[in-house]
Amino acid sequence: MASRVFPALAAALAVVFILGPIVTTLTDTDIQNIAATIPALPDNCCTSASNFNNEGCPCLPGLLATITGNNFSIPVFDAAVRVTALKCGYTAQVGATCPTAAGK
Repeated sequence: MASRVFPALAAALAVVFILGPIVTTLTDTDIQNIAATIPALPDNCCTSASNFNNEGCPCLPGLLATITGNNFSIPVFDAAVRVTALKCGYTAQVGATCPTAAGK
């Protein structure tokens, strides 16, 4: 199973991380273009990613602090979450779409 999950996810993350130093924010069109270049993600990967998203995990201050504390870029993390959500068919909760940012 891992042999099917990791190559597709690794491809999505590689594209996003390569672009990370070049851009600070990726537009919806950029996200769609990146998503179009990678294979479909397996259902179990999408289920896990959706659960992570729906619980608000990409919005947790502690997680975001860990990302920046390890020299990763929040815009790159947000882009990876958005690409995964697009490939899996759910709405990403990142940045302005986080429940706390949207006043939910």
